[in-house]
Amino acid sequence: MSMPGKYHCPISRDQAITNLIDSVAMEQAALSRILCAESEKLKKITYAPCVHSNTLLCANKSVKEMVNAVALLEMILKAKLELVSCKICEPDC
Repeated sequence: MSMPGKYHCPISRDQAITNLIDSVAMEQAALSRILCAESEKLKKITYAPCVHSNTLLCANKSVKEMVNAVALLEMILKAKLELVSCKICEPDC
């Protein structure tokens, strides 16, 4: 997916809000794919024969770190949506 180009003409307030909501939705979809990939990684490791406990612990640590990073990004996206919702409620701002 490519980055959107620069807008050459001013966009409306409504379009700006729509663009922000769209960007949050795309970021959430990407985070969802990351979490699915982490789930698949754990499944492959846990179903593999003769897995050492050290391998399981390292995988668990890796997944835990990724989940924490995703949670942090979700909090940022939540704040972004709250900002947008405040702007929707204040039509003249």
